[in-house]
Amino acid sequence: MRCCRLAGYDPVTYRAVNASAIGPAVIPAVIHQTWKTADIPQQWQAARQSCIDMHPTFRFRLWTDEDARALIARDLPELLPTFDSYLFNIQRADAIRYALLYTFGGFYMDLDIECHKPLDALRAYPFIMPQTRPVGFSNDFLASTAGHPFMRKLLDALPSWNMWMLSKYPTVMFSTGPMFVTLQASLYSARRALWVLPDALYGKYVPRPESLFGHLWGSSWHGEDAKGALWAVNHPRAIVGAILFTGLLAVMHCWRRARAAPRAAGSSVPERQGKMC
Repeated sequence: MRCCRLAGYDPVTYRAVNASAIGPAVIPAVIHQTWKTADIPQQWQAARQSCIDMHPTFRFRLWTDEDARALIARDLPELLPTFDSYLFNIQRADAIRYALLYTFGGFYMDLDIECHKPLDALRAYPFIMPQTRPVGFSNDFLASTAGHPFMRKLLDALPSWNMWMLSKYPTVMFSTGPMFVTLQASLYSARRALWVLPDALYGKYVPRPESLFGHLWGSSWHGEDAKGALWAVNHPRAIVGAILFTGLLAVMHCWRRARAAPRAAGSSVPERQGKMC
């Protein structure tokens, strides 16, 4: 299957689900996943097992919070202060996936992703990230060779993007999450070396027969601010209309105040005329 070009990025050319890879495998046959402890919640166990059953020759590594911090301390000690300072656990969960792929290579998958097709052909691509909606790239699935320069760029950018952005959702999204990845990709000088898993293969929004994955929608860290942000993204006309309407009301209010001020003050303050607010 050959997909269209996307915003200057090369999409993955996935010729057939069970076909041989278009080149030699460069990504290790290992799938990394993370959770707080070794006890995976029951609602995600079947999804993980579907991937294990479909990839009998792959290694599966489950990294706990304790494992994650130990790896950062051992292999990337310069990032440990940033890692420890994060306000939210999901930020550490984001950061460790970049560290794992940079250190070991392989695939990273969230636990709420189930496998519908084998991933063997994707091993021929040095780096893959999925296209997401409404814009940019997701980080719930990533594939990379060990030591990939874009993974290094993500790790190097983590300290400078570790900032509070008024509420939890934008803080996570822009400091470590999908928008962080999207922004760093836009700044990456070798953008055309970043391969994109297109919507049809990603399967998150409109599942298709060729989709590699099913998605159980397990983003439990999203709060009320996320609902508001997502609603705004999905209703841009309503947001623009509300802004224009609010601006019109403000102009009318100021105009009425400007007209009322001379009448209230009499002729002794003519300088108020012509001022709106």
